[in-house]
Amino acid sequence: MQTSASSDQERHASDLAMGAFFFACRSCEYLKVKGKRRTKTIRQDDIEFRLDRSILPHDSPHLHRANTVTITFRDQKNRVKDASRTAWATSDPTACPVEAFARIIRKVRALPSSSDDSFIYNYAAPTNGTFRAVTDASMIILLRTAVTLIGEAVLGYKAADVGTHSIRSGCAMALVLSHHAAWRIMLVGRWKSQAFLVYIREQIQQFSKGVSERMTQNPDFYHVPDIDSNDQTNPTTDSHVSTLDGVTLDGRPSIHTDMLSISFLG
Repeated sequence: MQTSASSDQERHASDLAMGAFFFACRSCEYLKVKGKRRTKTIRQDDIEFRLDRSILPHDSPHLHRANTVTITFRDQKNRVKDASRTAWATSDPTACPVEAFARIIRKVRALPSSSDDSFIYNYAAPTNGTFRAVTDASMIILLRTAVTLIGEAVLGYKAADVGTHSIRSGCAMALVLSHHAAWRIMLVGRWKSQAFLVYIREQIQQFSKGVSERMTQNPDFYHVPDIDSNDQTNPTTDSHVSTLDGVTLDGRPSIHTDMLSISFLG
């Protein structure tokens, strides 16, 4: 989206998408949507930049050089209020949450009658400087255009498969593929449970990278005999014996099921 952006709307939308990606934002948190929502949209005053431990004012010319950007989510779908999350600047030339939000803040501040309560989806029309907004409908169009330009052969999915929620699910996928622990994924994405698991695509090629190679590293193994090897209990009739997938042989879930389902992420 950034490389192909040719208008003020497209450039602002690309910054919104980039910033939303690093915070796993829901569409109503950074875009103009229809209808009433419990979730509060991010305003200018909800964003804070820090250089080391010092807060940079929004009019600072060094805003894009901050180390971190922090967003406070005033109210959310999960009913948690005033939850703050912080993202660090990256070394990537195009994918950086600090630079994306620095550009967003500067565009919002350039609007006539801009205030701390101004929504971040607003930008100025190039002709008369009036308020314009990036909507969820326009974001879908831009995301699908970007997918079309990159191509299904590269991505493995079609433009029609993408929507605004793809940014939130994409954050979950990026965190999993970078081997972050489940607790960290839940904190970054503001998930109160293992709900983020529904976003994990099972057929991602990178998931199995290196698995086959590592499976060949221990071709021989020795089974240490159990100290209870003389126990004549029939394992097929013992309702307390659980299988590796966390399910007991008599059909009842093991107490380890929840642990197993989350421990694979570290």
